[in-house]
Amino acid sequence: MEKVNYYVSGGLNEDQLQKIHQSALTVIEEVGIEVPHQEVLRLVSNQPGVSIKGQRVYFEPDLVERCLKEIQESQSATKEEEFQLSTTGYASKILDLDTGEIREPHSQDLIEMTKLADVLGMRGCAPIFPKDLPEELAEITTYKLCWQNSRDIGGAGIFSSVKVFEYIYEMAQAIGRPFGFGMHMISPLKCDPFLLEIAVHFLDRKINMRVGNMPMIGATSPIFLTGSLVQSVAEVLAGATLLKLISRGGKVSFGPFVHSFDMKYSNIVYGSPEYVLINLAICQIAQFYGTSSVRRIDKHRWLKHVYSTYRNRHYKAAFCG
Repeated sequence: MEKVNYYVSGGLNEDQLQKIHQSALTVIEEVGIEVPHQEVLRLVSNQPGVSIKGQRVYFEPDLVERCLKEIQESQSATKEEEFQLSTTGYASKILDLDTGEIREPHSQDLIEMTKLADVLGMRGCAPIFPKDLPEELAEITTYKLCWQNSRDIGGAGIFSSVKVFEYIYEMAQAIGRPFGFGMHMISPLKCDPFLLEIAVHFLDRKINMRVGNMPMIGATSPIFLTGSLVQSVAEVLAGATLLKLISRGGKVSFGPFVHSFDMKYSNIVYGSPEYVLINLAICQIAQFYGTSSVRRIDKHRWLKHVYSTYRNRHYKAAFCG
């Protein structure tokens, strides 16, 4: 039997993508981003195309475009990959398969789940976060156990101090694993002071830095999708421009995202139809900028019956073409 393909038609056209880009440049120039870090402000204060008012930093469109071009030129050429499953989430609760109870995960749970993900050929980060250790030790151990028990599962992406990041960085150097960090913007339009501190601390070591974000529609970004897409693009472009200006040879990349939001329960609605719609738009935006994106089918495992399976199959069909 021949392969059955599913397709989703429509989406953003080239003119709409250009309007999102130009609107994002306007936001960066007129609204700017908050940069709550004195050393970073000092590093960019005398750069052409930059203006500063207090902790607010504004970039002229030509400067953003120049930095964007440099970032795009530094990206490795990649071909379209086959469908790939990834672990994510570093969950703080798991469903115990022996007792049927929901409980906190332990280090042994992380080992077993990481091995399972590796056998299945998955990539990504730690599926759970061990709660049987002190916070900082747990952060370091998460990377250690993932690297010891898999080929492509890479830790948790979280660290509570520069000291923890130093330990993780040294482990990566010792085993020859590529390592960088993600600077997630705080929506709306603000840099995280702690992540800026890490960026400054490691400038001379030229680590890779990737800018991301998690704006939530109707909560930390506009209620309308197009407005949220503009804000999301503005945040990551401004963040990437900032890092590009202060970097000393380290590679900078970026990837925007937007999350659907449940106003009744004040939570991200993973796996909802809106979430899939947003994913499809983000994929187009990523292609527009020549950056990477993830076709996500994230969900909270709160439906344990046949409807859950039915729903998930329909969402997967939207991404498999």
